[in-house]
Amino acid sequence: MNSKGQAMPAATSRVRIYPNVSCITRDPNDWSHKTDVRLFDVPEEEYADGVLTGMKVAWEVLQEVATAADHEIANSVLKAAVAVANAPTTGAGPSRKGAAVGFLDSVSRVLRDAALAWDFRPTLAKEIQSHEEFFETPLREMKQSNAAFIAEMGDARTASAFE
Repeated sequence: MNSKGQAMPAATSRVRIYPNVSCITRDPNDWSHKTDVRLFDVPEEEYADGVLTGMKVAWEVLQEVATAADHEIANSVLKAAVAVANAPTTGAGPSRKGAAVGFLDSVSRVLRDAALAWDFRPTLAKEIQSHEEFFETPLREMKQSNAAFIAEMGDARTASAFE
């Protein structure tokens, strides 16, 4: 229901990929989930109604993230909502921008509350270290390999000069 007590219009005649998340949809004829997937499929509404829709979508997405192992759901919907929020407006009237704002504001409030209630530092420190190691190890190995190759080439050149 919107803020006026009316049933919210369906965004499209599309099929939900996650049964409890209304904004992630696909074409009903595409069972591969690889083409024409929409990650923030919300109806165009007046701004205030859209904000309420966005808050409800945040509830659905966060509930799904809390019960599913797929953290990419939140990541994908966040990116799509940011894109909608940053898209140029065509003027007054119904749009998806209110839903994007409602979604992003709700998620940022939940993130703030989570940061206050939970010591995120160990987890984030581990993520940073893992990322640094992932990119530093191949780079370090490549530098060592190149240095060894250059040294071998230099030794070969020096040896051939004395023959």
